[in-house]
Amino acid sequence: LGYYYVEQDTGSLGYAILTALVMFCLLPPTFSLLIITTKWGVIGKMKAGDYPLWGVYYFRWWLVKTIQRLMPSQFLNGTPLYAAYLRMLGVKIAPDVQLGAVTIGAEDLVTIDSDVSISSQTVIDNAFIENGLLKLRAVHLGAHAYVGSSAVIAGNTVMEPWSELQDLSFLPAGSRVQPGEVWQGSPAVLKETKEISGLPQPLPVTKTTRIKYSLIFSLFLLVFP
Repeated sequence: LGYYYVEQDTGSLGYAILTALVMFCLLPPTFSLLIITTKWGVIGKMKAGDYPLWGVYYFRWWLVKTIQRLMPSQFLNGTPLYAAYLRMLGVKIAPDVQLGAVTIGAEDLVTIDSDVSISSQTVIDNAFIENGLLKLRAVHLGAHAYVGSSAVIAGNTVMEPWSELQDLSFLPAGSRVQPGEVWQGSPAVLKETKEISGLPQPLPVTKTTRIKYSLIFSLFLLVFP
């Protein structure tokens, strides 16, 4: 639209292309600001509980989730900026997590500890409709936990440190994956238990390094959104 209107008004092809590029580069930060502002302004901090379907709280939750769809996650996933973005939405998340595209039902009720790795298309389904109620539940992913691609984690679940949920698996509500355990399937069940001492240990990364790469990714997002 920016290209069309500028080209029609000015007749300058170069100016129209430049306007379109600037608008395209500004879309991710603009939508991010809109999403964060809407979340805190409309619903604030989400709390675990049961809320009547079609009630005021449900409408506020629905509106926030609808606004969040304005920005496709591929703009940020896989970068250090994704964790910062989720933190601004209320997720309690460590700065050194590895994140693919993840969908979260209720951000304020999710805790993701240090060195957690979440693959692409993962769903943390801690907001769901049941018996005419919107139910919000907590989810806790312990340090060094791994969640495979397209896995689904229900609410009221805990993955202890060094636990693993494999690809295409569904972790049902009320589950607790113990340290070193590998769960698989739909619903997921215990597949094996690994010796934690034999697992690869994470390399230490300084805060300065994380800040440096966050700035680099920020600059590149402005050029290649």
